[in-house]
Amino acid sequence: MNLSCKELKRQARETLNGRYGLPMNVNVMTGLMVFAASFPFNYSFQKNPGTLQLVTYYFAAFIISLLSIVLTCGIIRIHLDMSRGKERTFADLFYYFSRKPDRLILAQLSLMLKIFAAAIPAIICAMYYFRFPSLTWMALMIIAFLVSAFFICYLSLTYSLIYYFLVDNDSLGVSDAFCLSREHMKGNRGRLLYIAFSFIGMALLGLLSFGIGFLWIYPYISQTIAVFYRNIIGEVS
Repeated sequence: MNLSCKELKRQARETLNGRYGLPMNVNVMTGLMVFAASFPFNYSFQKNPGTLQLVTYYFAAFIISLLSIVLTCGIIRIHLDMSRGKERTFADLFYYFSRKPDRLILAQLSLMLKIFAAAIPAIICAMYYFRFPSLTWMALMIIAFLVSAFFICYLSLTYSLIYYFLVDNDSLGVSDAFCLSREHMKGNRGRLLYIAFSFIGMALLGLLSFGIGFLWIYPYISQTIAVFYRNIIGEVS
């Protein structure tokens, strides 16, 4: 039975009650590590970058995004195990650096390529518009952006569970994880989108608190998605 958004969030709050410390700490650490790795390249990018600096900056950002997914999967593991009543420690954030991280990096790379392919029409129309500015190319660019945005959203929802399946099964292949996510998200894309929109109010409060509120909001969202995943696979109902 599909649980309502309200019930998913209730179970997430119940799991996190008195246990916010670990999710907060791993989120902060992940953010700090990504920031520290990115800072030298961000700094140089602001100093009238040349071609080499631009290439270095974007290449570094690409590599950092691939490596950060390994930390993200550590966070997913923590939230899944918390949802299942298991105890986790801060060290679990780094768990997948020694457990076939290539699977996670390959999955991230594959998803990025799919999303990039969906964005190609918008990129091409934008290039033509800036080269040959006209109302026709502007209209085509807007249409292409809307079409690309739709397909990017569709792909993001369809493959939103690939990392959960990879975390849940260390022997699962990347292509199998994509297939499982695609199968299980049939009829559930709208549910996940609704869950995402249900956090907009909290996100606004987080911004109004100068970001401090996100210390609680991020774990709440992650825990809710973990319960959603367990509901999708029939583990909770």
